[in-house]
Amino acid sequence: MTSRSDQRTLNHADDNWLPPDEGLQLTTENCTTIDMDDVWHYLGRYGRYQIVSILLMALSLWPQSTAVLSGVFVGMSVEHRCHSDVASKLQMSDFPNGSQVVQTDCSLQVVVNSSSSHIVYEEECLKFEYDSEILTSFLAEWDLVCGSETLGQLPQMLSMLGMMVGAITLPPIGDRFGRKTLALSSQICHLFVSLGLAYAPAFELFLILKFLSGAFNQGFMVTQFIMFMELLPTEDRTFLSLLATGLWVMSVLSLVPVAYTFMGYSWRTLQLAYGLISLCCIVLVFLDESLRWLLTNRRVKQAEYVMKKACRLNGKSYEDLLRTVLREDLISLNGQSHRSPERVSQAGNDEVKQLQSEVAVMTSKTKLSLKDVLRSSTMRNISLIVCYSWMVSSLTYYGITLLSTSLAGDPYINFLIGAVLELPSTICMFLLLTRFGRKIVIIGFTAAAGLSLLAAVLLVIFSDNTYSLSLVQTGLTLFGKFCISAAFNTLWLYTPELYPTNLRNVGTGMSSMSARLAASASPFFSILARKAIWAPGALFSAACFVGVFLLSFLPETKFRELPSTIEEVESWYRADRQTRSVGSRQPAPASSIDKLSNNKVL
Repeated sequence: MTSRSDQRTLNHADDNWLPPDEGLQLTTENCTTIDMDDVWHYLGRYGRYQIVSILLMALSLWPQSTAVLSGVFVGMSVEHRCHSDVASKLQMSDFPNGSQVVQTDCSLQVVVNSSSSHIVYEEECLKFEYDSEILTSFLAEWDLVCGSETLGQLPQMLSMLGMMVGAITLPPIGDRFGRKTLALSSQICHLFVSLGLAYAPAFELFLILKFLSGAFNQGFMVTQFIMFMELLPTEDRTFLSLLATGLWVMSVLSLVPVAYTFMGYSWRTLQLAYGLISLCCIVLVFLDESLRWLLTNRRVKQAEYVMKKACRLNGKSYEDLLRTVLREDLISLNGQSHRSPERVSQAGNDEVKQLQSEVAVMTSKTKLSLKDVLRSSTMRNISLIVCYSWMVSSLTYYGITLLSTSLAGDPYINFLIGAVLELPSTICMFLLLTRFGRKIVIIGFTAAAGLSLLAAVLLVIFSDNTYSLSLVQTGLTLFGKFCISAAFNTLWLYTPELYPTNLRNVGTGMSSMSARLAASASPFFSILARKAIWAPGALFSAACFVGVFLLSFLPETKFRELPSTIEEVESWYRADRQTRSVGSRQPAPASSIDKLSNNKVL
């Protein structure tokens, strides 16, 4: 068997054996064999083209947090009490002498003033009055307090459910019709829906628009993260994860100054301001389609345009680029070898024929769907574990985030502190990912989150409720958010690496859908905490420990190029399983499919 380097030597031994027209022309046959890492290495890892593309996507992602977390300020809790009109209708002559009316938050009470005051009458309020004449929260406009408190959590829940539906239904459109097409159309729809929320005349319409806002949010969030992943070579994917996470944190942080600026204004004005942020989507018009997607789907003319543009911006030669990436191919998919017959051994020819047949099978399956995930037991197992991990991370992250404004102190400052906490979490994640694999980092952070939350729960149950211990319990909870935030962010990097190219959007979208399904329950944890303050933390902790156990069965992806086929992922899974069974760190023998891993569009 000849090694890859030996075969490259044979290929390059006589450049005259590479026909100029064939070697310097991108075709539907050879475009799917191009190693994208070779393309980015030739262009320069951080060339002008990549930097411009990253900046365009970064700006367009500014509104990504508005659909998820704007409700924290648009629907902020407001001080309220029973309306005075209710008290004026009471006939005091019907009650004992010395009785007086007491207006509470949710009811009207008649109390007899005696040595032991007692309530002789109580009526639940159906009408309320608020401290400010300006309706600074939609809760005040539609009286979603007291008995209707649960209804006040519906907008946040439906936003999460919309994200769930959008995550599973919209990403496949990006896999089939293009990443840019889906990202731009989703951003435009999100813009109009966000503006519509500011003018919704009825609560029912407001709920519908919140659902749509969440759905379109996933249409551009998932897709643009995939575009980030496909823009730079394998060794830079960890950096891109750090960048994408940083963009999310900056988007969350921007909610606070906008809300603070419009404090005292109507909630509709604040919602309008959040909606106008989505105008950033206009920059996507200048963004190119993912080159990786174009080559995988054999869009030759569009791929040529993008490659020529990248070469022009980076000061490279398009012809040299083609010469570099096409001569790196082991074989040509049109059935011809670019090498001198006299210089290739018969054994080498036999290997080429074998690999040609395998490539033919691989390229005949470029159109994949969710059915292909369900048919493969390996992909099913991976998908179930990944989806559960996303559910745990999302439930814990959003549960703690939405509870942050219920803490003592200024709600704006509390939210800001919770958001700032994600910055060191992201940096810590990045530093660990440069030294360890994706799987061990996720397992470590998830376990740490579970332990810190468990400690906080035990502190609440078995200790006195003193101020100092409350501070310790708050610190443990915030550390739990620190850890689960890092685990959640690492999942965004890890998940796309577990799916082949034409299932990458589907797999990531399905995982994100699971996360939103779990997060849809997060708004109700504030109600649960009022019943049993330890209950949310106990639930989060138990879920984290189960996730740690399941994650141990996933394959490691660090230093592996993005897979193109299901067969390649299955070979990883088998290799990791064999390694665990023998207790060795040595990888299992590579299959012939693995030998092509450096020779495909990823």
